Amino acid sequence: MKLALNFPSNNKLDRLYAFFKKYGAERLHGFDASYFDGMSAAERDEAWRFLSRGPSLSTEAILGLYLLDQIRAVELFIRESDAPIASSPYTTVRQSLQSDRLLMLRCIYNVDPDEKYIVAMTEFSNSEFDEIRGEFADSLPASPATHSAVDALKRMIFTEAEKIPCLLQS
Repeated sequence: MKLALNFPSNNKLDRLYAFFKKYGAERLHGFDASYFDGMSAAERDEAWRFLSRGPSLSTEAILGLYLLDQIRAVELFIRESDAPIASSPYTTVRQSLQSDRLLMLRCIYNVDPDEKYIVAMTEFSNSEFDEIRGEFADSLPASPATHSAVDALKRMIFTEAEKIPCLLQS
């Protein structure tokens, strides 16, 4: 008969790995900077490799990378945002990819408030998804207002206003 011993782990990465094993309501408890508290440089490097693996970054991975190292994350996000968004026949995947790209652009703009990132965000003002158009409007900084952002918001408002009579008739 083998006796299983459970020793507490000193590895700060265990909590990070455990978060990504959660599903459903457990996952809603959120991901924050506390996951990286007290990590050594080697553990932070491992956390970076863990979060940045895979062909595309999830919302949690984007947030984690940004919390872990803003400058390094923004460098990665700029490279990612220069590439076209992957296509998918699945609606939920397309919506998730757009949401993640918009989040990356928001992170980039927080570190480098260049108008070109606002212009890149305006592409989401005419998304096929209502939720993404809403995220776009919420993503824009209140100040300074750029012409491209104001124009995109106007187009979005007029488009939404045109849809209202159609929705009322159905």
